[in-house]
Amino acid sequence: MPYIRDFLTIIAKSPFGPLKQHSEKVKGAVILTEELVDAFCNNDRRKLQELTDRISSIEEEADAIKRGIKDHIPKTTFLPVDRGDILAWVDSQDDVANAAEDAAKLMTILPAEELPGLFKDSLKRLTKKSIEAVIILDNLNIEVEKELESILRRKDSKIYDLILEINRKEGESDEIQKEALKNLFDYKDKLDPINVVYTNKIAEQIGEIANKAEETAERIRTVVSRKK
Repeated sequence: MPYIRDFLTIIAKSPFGPLKQHSEKVKGAVILTEELVDAFCNNDRRKLQELTDRISSIEEEADAIKRGIKDHIPKTTFLPVDRGDILAWVDSQDDVANAAEDAAKLMTILPAEELPGLFKDSLKRLTKKSIEAVIILDNLNIEVEKELESILRRKDSKIYDLILEINRKEGESDEIQKEALKNLFDYKDKLDPINVVYTNKIAEQIGEIANKAEETAERIRTVVSRKK
Protein backbone atom coordinates (compact mmCIF):
# COMPACT_ATOMS: atom_id res chain seq x y z
CA MET A 1 0.00 0.00 0.00
CA PRO A 2 1.73 3.20 -1.20
CA TYR A 3 0.12 5.39 1.48
CA ILE A 4 1.42 3.23 4.32
CA ARG A 5 4.90 3.12 2.80
CA ASP A 6 4.87 6.90 2.43
CA PHE A 7 3.68 7.29 6.02
CA LEU A 8 6.43 5.02 7.33
CA THR A 9 9.02 6.91 5.29
CA ILE A 10 7.84 10.24 6.69
CA ILE A 11 7.94 9.02 10.30
CA ALA A 12 11.32 7.36 9.87
CA LYS A 13 12.69 10.64 8.57
CA SER A 14 10.90 12.89 11.06
CA PRO A 15 7.81 12.44 13.24
CA PHE A 16 6.89 16.12 13.08
CA GLY A 17 4.92 15.95 9.82
CA PRO A 18 2.46 13.35 11.17
CA LEU A 19 2.24 15.30 14.45
CA LYS A 20 1.27 18.36 12.44
CA GLN A 21 -1.37 16.33 10.56
CA HIS A 22 -2.72 15.21 13.93
CA SER A 23 -2.71 18.79 15.22
CA GLU A 24 -4.77 19.94 12.23
CA LYS A 25 -7.43 17.33 13.02
CA VAL A 26 -7.47 18.34 16.68
CA LYS A 27 -7.88 21.99 15.72
CA GLY A 28 -10.67 21.07 13.31
CA ALA A 29 -12.62 19.36 16.08
CA VAL A 30 -12.09 22.16 18.59
CA ILE A 31 -13.04 24.99 16.22
CA LEU A 32 -16.49 23.41 15.86
CA THR A 33 -17.09 23.89 19.60
CA GLU A 34 -17.93 27.58 19.03
CA GLU A 35 -20.90 26.62 16.85
CA LEU A 36 -21.62 23.77 19.24
CA VAL A 37 -21.94 26.05 22.27
CA ASP A 38 -24.11 28.48 20.30
CA ALA A 39 -26.44 25.61 19.39
CA PHE A 40 -26.45 24.45 23.01
CA CYS A 41 -27.26 27.91 24.36
CA ASN A 42 -30.04 28.33 21.77
CA ASN A 43 -31.35 24.85 22.60
CA ASP A 44 -31.07 23.87 18.93
CA ARG A 45 -31.01 20.12 19.48
CA ARG A 46 -30.79 19.18 15.80
CA LYS A 47 -27.78 21.40 15.18
CA LEU A 48 -26.22 20.28 18.43
CA GLN A 49 -26.39 16.60 17.44
CA GLU A 50 -25.10 17.36 13.96
CA LEU A 51 -22.06 19.19 15.34
CA THR A 52 -21.46 16.49 17.96
CA ASP A 53 -21.39 13.87 15.19
CA ARG A 54 -18.95 15.98 13.16
CA ILE A 55 -16.64 16.47 16.15
CA SER A 56 -16.73 12.72 16.89
CA SER A 57 -15.89 11.95 13.27
CA ILE A 58 -12.90 14.30 13.25
CA GLU A 59 -11.76 12.93 16.62
CA GLU A 60 -11.80 9.42 15.12
CA GLU A 61 -9.61 10.66 12.25
CA ALA A 62 -7.21 12.15 14.81
CA ASP A 63 -7.17 8.82 16.65
CA ALA A 64 -6.26 7.02 13.42
CA ILE A 65 -3.29 9.34 12.89
CA LYS A 66 -2.24 8.87 16.51
CA ARG A 67 -2.35 5.09 16.14
CA GLY A 68 -0.29 5.37 12.96
CA ILE A 69 2.37 7.36 14.77
CA LYS A 70 2.45 4.99 17.73
CA ASP A 71 2.42 1.81 15.63
CA HIS A 72 4.99 2.86 13.06
CA ILE A 73 7.40 5.24 14.75
CA PRO A 74 10.75 3.40 14.69
CA LYS A 75 11.86 1.77 17.93
CA THR A 76 15.49 1.39 16.95
CA THR A 77 16.02 3.75 14.01
CA PHE A 78 17.61 7.08 14.85
CA LEU A 79 15.09 9.85 15.47
CA PRO A 80 15.80 13.55 15.98
CA VAL A 81 14.05 13.37 19.40
CA ASP A 82 13.27 10.76 22.04
CA ARG A 83 10.55 8.31 21.02
CA GLY A 84 8.92 8.46 24.44
CA ASP A 85 8.61 12.24 24.19
CA ILE A 86 6.89 11.94 20.82
CA LEU A 87 4.39 9.38 22.16
CA ALA A 88 3.64 11.59 25.18
CA TRP A 89 3.20 14.56 22.84
CA VAL A 90 0.67 12.85 20.58
CA ASP A 91 -1.25 11.39 23.54
CA SER A 92 -1.53 14.80 25.18
CA GLN A 93 -2.50 16.46 21.91
CA ASP A 94 -5.16 13.81 21.30
CA ASP A 95 -6.64 14.58 24.72
CA VAL A 96 -7.48 18.06 23.42
CA ALA A 97 -9.84 16.59 20.82
CA ASN A 98 -11.17 14.12 23.40
CA ALA A 99 -12.12 17.04 25.68
CA ALA A 100 -14.03 18.69 22.83
CA GLU A 101 -15.88 15.46 22.08
CA ASP A 102 -16.69 14.86 25.77
CA ALA A 103 -18.09 18.39 26.10
CA ALA A 104 -20.21 17.88 22.99
CA LYS A 105 -21.68 14.61 24.26
CA LEU A 106 -22.55 16.22 27.60
CA MET A 107 -24.38 19.02 25.80
CA THR A 108 -26.60 16.53 23.98
CA ILE A 109 -27.84 15.27 27.36
CA LEU A 110 -28.77 18.58 28.96
CA PRO A 111 -31.25 21.17 27.64
CA ALA A 112 -29.90 24.71 28.07
CA GLU A 113 -33.16 26.63 28.02
CA GLU A 114 -33.25 27.08 31.81
CA LEU A 115 -29.63 28.18 32.21
CA PRO A 116 -28.90 31.77 33.23
CA GLY A 117 -27.89 34.18 30.48
CA LEU A 118 -24.72 35.23 32.32
CA PHE A 119 -23.56 31.61 32.43
CA LYS A 120 -24.21 31.18 28.71
CA ASP A 121 -22.21 34.33 27.96
CA SER A 122 -19.32 33.10 30.10
CA LEU A 123 -19.44 29.66 28.47
CA LYS A 124 -19.19 31.25 25.02
CA ARG A 125 -16.20 33.34 26.10
CA LEU A 126 -14.57 30.30 27.69
CA THR A 127 -15.03 28.37 24.44
CA LYS A 128 -13.44 31.14 22.37
CA LYS A 129 -10.47 31.32 24.73
CA SER A 130 -9.96 27.55 24.53
CA ILE A 131 -10.13 27.71 20.73
CA GLU A 132 -7.50 30.46 20.74
CA ALA A 133 -5.18 28.23 22.78
CA VAL A 134 -5.60 25.34 20.32
CA ILE A 135 -4.99 27.56 17.29
CA ILE A 136 -1.71 28.66 18.88
CA LEU A 137 -0.90 25.00 19.58
CA ASP A 138 -1.40 24.23 15.89
CA ASN A 139 0.92 27.13 15.01
CA LEU A 140 3.44 25.68 17.45
CA ASN A 141 3.34 22.38 15.56
CA ILE A 142 3.95 24.30 12.34
CA GLU A 143 7.01 26.02 13.82
CA VAL A 144 8.51 22.76 15.07
CA GLU A 145 8.05 21.07 11.71
CA LYS A 146 9.13 24.07 9.64
CA GLU A 147 12.24 25.18 11.50
CA LEU A 148 13.30 22.15 13.51
CA GLU A 149 17.01 22.28 12.81
CA SER A 150 17.45 26.00 13.44
CA ILE A 151 14.86 26.50 16.18
CA LEU A 152 15.74 23.67 18.51
CA ARG A 153 19.17 25.18 19.07
CA ARG A 154 17.94 28.64 20.10
CA LYS A 155 16.22 29.50 23.33
CA ASP A 156 14.94 32.76 21.85
CA SER A 157 13.03 30.82 19.19
CA LYS A 158 9.42 31.64 18.32
CA ILE A 159 8.52 28.25 19.79
CA TYR A 160 9.04 29.54 23.31
CA ASP A 161 6.92 32.62 22.62
CA LEU A 162 4.07 30.41 21.40
CA ILE A 163 4.33 28.17 24.47
CA LEU A 164 4.12 31.22 26.74
CA GLU A 165 1.12 32.47 24.79
CA ILE A 166 -0.65 29.14 25.31
CA ASN A 167 0.17 29.40 29.03
CA ARG A 168 -1.47 32.83 29.09
CA LYS A 169 -4.56 31.63 27.22
CA GLU A 170 -4.96 28.74 29.65
CA GLY A 171 -4.71 31.13 32.60
CA GLU A 172 -7.31 33.40 31.05
CA SER A 173 -9.60 30.44 30.38
CA ASP A 174 -9.30 29.41 34.04
CA GLU A 175 -10.52 32.84 35.13
CA ILE A 176 -13.46 32.74 32.71
CA GLN A 177 -14.33 29.22 33.87
CA LYS A 178 -14.45 30.43 37.49
CA GLU A 179 -16.71 33.28 36.39
CA ALA A 180 -18.98 30.88 34.50
CA LEU A 181 -19.33 28.60 37.52
CA LYS A 182 -20.07 31.57 39.79
CA ASN A 183 -22.80 32.67 37.39
CA LEU A 184 -24.18 29.14 37.43
CA PHE A 185 -24.16 28.68 41.19
CA ASP A 186 -25.67 32.13 41.78
CA TYR A 187 -28.68 30.69 39.92
CA LYS A 188 -28.56 27.17 41.35
CA ASP A 189 -31.67 27.49 43.53
CA LYS A 190 -33.75 27.92 40.36
CA LEU A 191 -32.26 24.90 38.58
CA ASP A 192 -32.69 21.17 38.91
CA PRO A 193 -29.67 19.86 40.90
CA ILE A 194 -28.90 17.31 38.17
CA ASN A 195 -28.78 20.12 35.61
CA VAL A 196 -26.33 22.02 37.82
CA VAL A 197 -24.03 18.97 37.98
CA TYR A 198 -24.09 18.37 34.21
CA THR A 199 -23.71 22.05 33.38
CA ASN A 200 -20.72 22.27 35.70
CA LYS A 201 -19.18 19.31 33.87
CA ILE A 202 -19.74 21.00 30.50
CA ALA A 203 -17.87 24.12 31.64
CA GLU A 204 -15.09 21.93 33.05
CA GLN A 205 -14.72 20.02 29.76
CA ILE A 206 -14.60 23.21 27.70
CA GLY A 207 -11.93 24.51 30.07
CA GLU A 208 -10.12 21.18 29.73
CA ILE A 209 -9.50 21.94 26.05
CA ALA A 210 -7.20 24.81 27.02
CA ASN A 211 -5.69 22.77 29.87
CA LYS A 212 -4.76 19.95 27.49
CA ALA A 213 -3.41 22.44 24.95
CA GLU A 214 -1.12 23.81 27.65
CA GLU A 215 -0.09 20.29 28.69
CA THR A 216 0.82 19.51 25.07
CA ALA A 217 2.79 22.75 24.82
CA GLU A 218 4.79 21.69 27.87
CA ARG A 219 5.47 18.31 26.21
CA ILE A 220 6.81 20.22 23.23
CA ARG A 221 8.94 22.35 25.55
CA THR A 222 10.47 19.13 26.87
CA VAL A 223 11.32 18.00 23.34
CA VAL A 224 12.85 21.37 22.49
CA SER A 225 14.84 21.59 25.73
CA ARG A 226 16.36 18.14 25.24
CA LYS A 227 17.57 19.10 21.79
CA LYS A 228 19.53 22.09 23.06
